[in-house]
Amino acid sequence: MAITTLQPPTPEDIEELLLITRYGELDELKSFIEKFGTKPLIDARDEDGNTVLHMVCGNGHLGAADSAQRIWVLFQCSFTD
Repeated sequence: MAITTLQPPTPEDIEELLLITRYGELDELKSFIEKFGTKPLIDARDEDGNTVLHMVCGNGHLGAADSAQRIWVLFQCSFTD
């Protein structure tokens, strides 16, 4: 079985990740995770030090009907990497 090494995201990819989570774009988030893995979800910060979790929570996605799925994708996946 071959082991695949994921490329680290560029600063532009991290900026895109923060926008993806800010606007709750779940399909794009899944694509990001497939490309870069889940570690960047934990490490990503904006210029003010805000994390992916700040973006999800601070922009009202916890009140959305699919918020449980969004939070699951962000955190359940981080335990499987």
